[in-house]
Amino acid sequence: MSLHVARVAMNLVVRLPEHVFERHLPASPYVVGEALADAVIAHVREQGLGYYPALDYLREQQVLEPDLIEAAENIGWFASNLVRDEVRRKLRPVFSNVAFQTQQVLAFTLPAVRPGQPNSRAELIRHYTPDTVKVGLLLSMLRKVDQPEAMARWASNTTHRWLKNSFEDFAVTSAEPV
Repeated sequence: MSLHVARVAMNLVVRLPEHVFERHLPASPYVVGEALADAVIAHVREQGLGYYPALDYLREQQVLEPDLIEAAENIGWFASNLVRDEVRRKLRPVFSNVAFQTQQVLAFTLPAVRPGQPNSRAELIRHYTPDTVKVGLLLSMLRKVDQPEAMARWASNTTHRWLKNSFEDFAVTSAEPV
């Protein structure tokens, strides 16, 4: 009997609960997200843009206050580290290897909301709040049977089961055999 190493590339979107930030940080990510959204909305109206830019672009253009960007970066760094530690702690007993491929705070990506959409301000605040992290993982496991598609489904279901109670919001956005 031979063993096969099954590898699955998986993407997650994770949002941390509010009480974690209240306990460890002096600034609320929700206050920072609202301040960022209001500043971005004002800039978009002033410039007549048809989209909301990513924070990195606004930083380069020196549109936002440096202290506000720094607060978002610090909160994002804290959130990323907590997510990394929790994912590793919960999944390490289940998989033979848990490797982080990518990790990005959602607030620093291009928002999917556009000016003029219903509830655009609320959606923009949610997007710019640095409490949500996108994670790319490479998970490995030893199996007796080589069934990559079945292993990807199993890995997705197992990851969901082991992590769903650790976060405010949690989703497996993709799981593909490698």
